[in-house]
Amino acid sequence: MFFIWGPQSGVRDLGVVAELCPQCAYVMPCRVFGKVEGAHIFFIPVASGVTEVAAICSHCQKRFRCDINRYKAMLSEFDAFSLTVDELLDQTNPSLKARIEWSRKCEELGDDPRFTQTLRSVDELRPGLLMTRLSKELRRWDQLDEAQRANLTRESSELARAMKFALSISTQVPENAGCAIGFLICLAVWGAAFVVPASISKSNGFVLGAALAGPLLGSVVYQFIVSHQVRQWTREVLVPEGRKSGISFQHFVSLLEDLSPARTRSADVLDPLKEYGQTIREELATLEVSIDRHNSESSS
Repeated sequence: MFFIWGPQSGVRDLGVVAELCPQCAYVMPCRVFGKVEGAHIFFIPVASGVTEVAAICSHCQKRFRCDINRYKAMLSEFDAFSLTVDELLDQTNPSLKARIEWSRKCEELGDDPRFTQTLRSVDELRPGLLMTRLSKELRRWDQLDEAQRANLTRESSELARAMKFALSISTQVPENAGCAIGFLICLAVWGAAFVVPASISKSNGFVLGAALAGPLLGSVVYQFIVSHQVRQWTREVLVPEGRKSGISFQHFVSLLEDLSPARTRSADVLDPLKEYGQTIREELATLEVSIDRHNSESSS
């Protein structure tokens, strides 16, 4: 039977890149193939997309999965094999080259205890602006003077300590406080709508207003109670526990500002701190004088 229109699939040669083969552990030119699925009209492709990508190592001929988004470009076989592997890395996979260079530098500086300590501290942070900035400075370790190295080591250590504290304290945030009261307020507003005179309650505007006022007022009350509870928890739990742990509240606040927003589809132990981070930071700001005074007394 002859089909004018229908699905179409196949394998397309996408080009050659430099890649680290997981089988032989060599960085070699690798040919990348993609599984293409789409549609055709009279056997002429009208829409297509790459759904699966794999590469074949030119050294061991083994096939492995790869990510097409990692490559800067894909070259023809003629162009690729006319270049050295290092040149091919520059043109097709510069991120891999950066990882290789960083790995070599880590091996060269592995005997420096301050470097390894700073590296461990940076690795304990979550991806974000702080981690990016510290990683860039760490890559310039051999170009830093003694004072800069000491500052980098101290800041990384303080942030790592603050991260450990954040992971331990986050589960104690009173995130569900006021939920029941807010729900009862909503029900009370709806219940009150039934006792007003019939001439008023039958109007469409009143019904709509009552339906919206219940959840709105309940939400306002809920947010007020939660904010109060979180502020109280910050004063009575977070600050005393932070002092006991010896963290720097300045670095803890920087960490809260750097955390990415909480995601609804994935659970993270830091989600309570992400959700109420603004309230916690505001309360810590009001306690800044007393915290600084306590820290200065402890250091003296």
